[in-house]
Amino acid sequence: MVKLAWWKWVAIIIMPYVILMGFMVPLGQGIVNINPFIVKSLNTNTLTITGYNTRFNSEGKIKAWLRQGEWHLEADQVLVQDERHASLVFSIPVFPDSMQNQVDLSLVMDTPDGPLVLPSAVSLSQDVAHATPGFQAAGQWSKEMLTVREESNFNYPFRNILGETIRNTYFHVPLWFAMVMVFMFSVYYSYRYLRFKEIQDEWKTESLVAAGVLFGILGTVTGAIWARFTWGAFWSFDVKQNMTAISLLIYGGYFLIRSNLGDPDARARISSIYNIFAFVLLIPLIFIIPRRFDSLHPGSGGNPAFGSQDLDNTMRLVFYPAVIAYICIAFWISQIRYRIKLLYNKID
Repeated sequence: MVKLAWWKWVAIIIMPYVILMGFMVPLGQGIVNINPFIVKSLNTNTLTITGYNTRFNSEGKIKAWLRQGEWHLEADQVLVQDERHASLVFSIPVFPDSMQNQVDLSLVMDTPDGPLVLPSAVSLSQDVAHATPGFQAAGQWSKEMLTVREESNFNYPFRNILGETIRNTYFHVPLWFAMVMVFMFSVYYSYRYLRFKEIQDEWKTESLVAAGVLFGILGTVTGAIWARFTWGAFWSFDVKQNMTAISLLIYGGYFLIRSNLGDPDARARISSIYNIFAFVLLIPLIFIIPRRFDSLHPGSGGNPAFGSQDLDNTMRLVFYPAVIAYICIAFWISQIRYRIKLLYNKID
């Protein structure tokens, strides 16, 4: 019995690990606010920053740089106020190799707990007409390699906008993996029914589709809650949200067909054919069309999914086990529904 249900034990063992690791591991340090956003060349600029999970007043020297491509400029001073607040003083010469009036600069900090990076932190104004009279820069733009201390703690990466909601990655994204997997197996059993006309295959198809739709609905709900806290609305009419809704409506048609056809043979045959075409439509709707348009989701509009900006090695330790566990749970649910169907038909 244990041998036949090994995948159930996998789910039972992994899910507590995913929940504990998902909520207990702290986020790494990050920058939640920087002021001002506009800095000027040929002037001395003071940037006030607010950190998250930072320890600026701990022992160890802190350095900071403004960076664009290979060029970087070190801060003249780093004035620590408390654990989360610091002021960075930059005397900024004209940015080299640029004819633009505005240049976006990233902020890089070297702290005792590891590096801090804020992409497009400030915008550099190159209006030399407003230069400080007699301005003398303490440093110059350089192409020398930056040396920063490695991350010293075990934590998840801090991502702007996401913040603590990045933990939803372990509970929202694996739902879609599980949904696609059970839909894929439902196509296999639809094919088996059309070839061998075994009613058990048709029941397995219906059970798998039901589990897939359940996980799709849960994925949509968890995604809407996530969107509320990151994008400001439960539904932003993002291309991926829209395509997901269309896909679930298509699979909803599968159950409409089953409920409106009285003849068992016709119901089984037509719903099996419909299920195959539904999965064929799912592929472009979920995986192809969103990649052709700009989207808030990663993996769309040329934005790669599951890259270094989305998952680091620490998150992968939890994310991939979560995917395995959710897939096992989806098949478990479909098997329970299939057994209920067997009992119902036996009684009937």
